[in-house]
Amino acid sequence: ERTTVNSALVFYLIVSANIFGFVLIYNQIPNQIAADVQGFTQNPTVFLVLVFLLLVLVGIVLDAFAALIILVPILLPMAQNSYGIDPILFGVVVCLTLMLGLLTPPVGAGLYVAAATSRVEIMSLSRALLPFFLIAALVILVVIFFPATVQILL
Repeated sequence: ERTTVNSALVFYLIVSANIFGFVLIYNQIPNQIAADVQGFTQNPTVFLVLVFLLLVLVGIVLDAFAALIILVPILLPMAQNSYGIDPILFGVVVCLTLMLGLLTPPVGAGLYVAAATSRVEIMSLSRALLPFFLIAALVILVVIFFPATVQILL
């Protein structure tokens, strides 16, 4: 019974994220966001910080897979062509940031799955995750401001 409820919850979250993604694409919101970001700065570091903030917000309300499908085809060419950002660095920032968004309340899908699986209240789980959230955000900012941290591992 518990497995069925948890599976239904996960399925509901994925379907909701896909519907929301369709609405975003239909209204061409990712294209508008990309144009706004590109008009805002010419600095690659500022661009990555803006991508970080955007993806945390997107990761809160969308499944990571849906966010990847919607935003990466728009943001990656812009990162490479307009800002000269290495695609591996960009991929690391995107993946880490979407992971962070999945655990961010109020709609973070990973947070709900973890709470349902462990039978813990969402608010108490959110409070317990706060230090890890801040550390993860700090790690992402270190990667953004010091790209050699990613590139040295290659």
